[in-house]
Amino acid sequence: HLSLTVTEQSRLIIVGRTGTGKSSLLRAIAGLWYRGEGEITVPQDDHSCLFLPQRSYTFIGDLRSQIYYPAATSPVSDQQLEELLEKVCLEGLSERHGGLDSRKDWARTLSLGEQQRLGFARLLLAKPRFVFLDEATSALDHPTEAILYQQLAESGIAYVSVGHRDSLMKYHSQALCLEGNGEWRLLPASAMSLRALDV
Repeated sequence: HLSLTVTEQSRLIIVGRTGTGKSSLLRAIAGLWYRGEGEITVPQDDHSCLFLPQRSYTFIGDLRSQIYYPAATSPVSDQQLEELLEKVCLEGLSERHGGLDSRKDWARTLSLGEQQRLGFARLLLAKPRFVFLDEATSALDHPTEAILYQQLAESGIAYVSVGHRDSLMKYHSQALCLEGNGEWRLLPASAMSLRALDV
């Protein structure tokens, strides 16, 4: 019986023990999960919502297209793409791999942490109204995680995170705690401890 509204000012984190349905809830919001009953209303235009998984999708192609995906063409100059990489702690990535025209299998080339930072570059470029992050900083150290969430907060994009780190709490105003068996609580994120939940 979960009933919740996510506004354009939302900074919500979803927490709970393994198996309580955190990722399943995000899949349902994305229209990928049809088990259960209920109604989910999301903006209908293609650019309002972006979902950022733990491992960002990459493909064989040039580095430039990895950054502006899912757009078909880059909406900004190459210099702005390079500046965006610096913002998400990927400075020097282009130079190390032969420039923005370099074609590679990026899933095999980039570490998980680099793929997660690339995901943040994409969302900052796409500027959706809402972003849903499913453990999107799990491979990053705390200082890098802080930089990325600061960039996200400054962008004005509303965000909903799923995570298992206490360090995430300070970047959110509310915590939705899924307790299993359909039970849930909505609390101030500052009052939530993941250690107390044993997650």
